[in-house]
Amino acid sequence: MGADGKLYDQSVDSFVFFNCWLWLGRVHPGLAGAAMLETRVGLRPLSADGLPVVGPVPGVVGAYVATGHGPSGLTLGPYSAALVTELVLGRAPALDLTPFRADRFAAAR
Repeated sequence: MGADGKLYDQSVDSFVFFNCWLWLGRVHPGLAGAAMLETRVGLRPLSADGLPVVGPVPGVVGAYVATGHGPSGLTLGPYSAALVTELVLGRAPALDLTPFRADRFAAAR
């Protein structure tokens, strides 16, 4: 369930799926005769303000988070992981994480 209380749509868009399947057959002809056993939907969590949440979890010593990247998760996720790794190792990250802190939402209330 989303922050707005609505359920996420986890249905598979058959038009998009069919076109992806056709593309896959052209790019990888060896898969042309493959059978589709199941489909899955990947949800991409996006924070309320559109910025990822990266850094320590307030009130939980030793816990860190890197989430809320939305559609940019595949590109920003590895960099966020590198930043959190620096925190876990006790080193200062290469980027000021203040704009991405989890407690920024508590301050907005």
